[in-house]
Formats: sequence, C-alpha cells, structure tokens
Amino acid sequence: MKKITAVLEDLYELIVKCKTNYKKSPKARITKGFLETRIQSLEDYWKSFKSAHQSLIKITNQEERKTIKYFIEEKYSESEEIYLDLKSEIADALELITTKKRSLRTMDISTVSWDPIVIFLTVQKLDMEIHKEWESHVSQEYQTDLPTLAKFYNIFGK
Repeated sequence: MKKITAVLEDLYELIVKCKTNYKKSPKARITKGFLETRIQSLEDYWKSFKSAHQSLIKITNQEERKTIKYFIEEKYSESEEIYLDLKSEIADALELITTKKRSLRTMDISTVSWDPIVIFLTVQKLDMEIHKEWESHVSQEYQTDLPTLAKFYNIFGK
C-alpha cells in the first residue's frame, strides 16, 4: 500500500508540474507540436494515476481509507480537477492555432514563404539556451536550404 501511495504522490506532482510548466511557457514556444506533446504527457500521467488509484481502491476497505492521507486530502479529485483544467486549456490553444491557419487558407493567403520570417521572429523570443540549440541545429542540418516552420515545430515540440 505504501508503494502505491508513493506512486500516486509522484504522479500527482508530475501532473501539477505539467500545469506549472505549461503556464510559464513563453508564448513563442506554444506551437501545435509543443501542445500535442504536452497533452500526450498529461494523458499518460493521468492514465497511470487512475490505474494506481484503482489499485489502491482494490486493496483497501472503507475504514482503512479514512486513515490514509491520500483519501483524507481527496488527492484523486484534486488531481482530476488539475488534469481536466489543463487538458481543456491545451485543447483550446490547439483549436486557436487550427482556426488561425484555417482563416488564412480561407482568405487564399499563402504562408509558405513566411516560414523563415516566422522562425526568425520566434527564435528572437526564445531564451538563450534554446536559441543556441536552434542555431546549432540549423548550422548542422541545413547547409543549403532553410528549415520549414513544420520542421521548426517538430524540433521544439519534442
């Protein structure tokens, strides 16, 4: 039982950290790839959390649950609330990105040639460490052509 509650505590902390990290992410990093990666991590944590919760339920009775800190503090409900709020926020952000792209396509505005400009402006807003990582990657991978925005998103959406 102690092992399961320890796992639940760790997973709770990961879910909270996921929310904290998302909230403090610079707007320049919030791309479709970034959001998809975050939502996948969140889903994985939540799935593991629910599984551990079910395991704990199976090995404890009602009386025992009244003495276990996890149940007393209603960590499941708290975790579920954090999970649902964050999942909703990320889904809304993904929808916004999709809607903006769709609007540009509807207006027959080609954004293909915008990639280098968007990448340049975005990279200028990144913190120095990430900026250096990008510059290093570009100098190694792109000797003759410029990276596309999709490739940029793939790198930073990891």
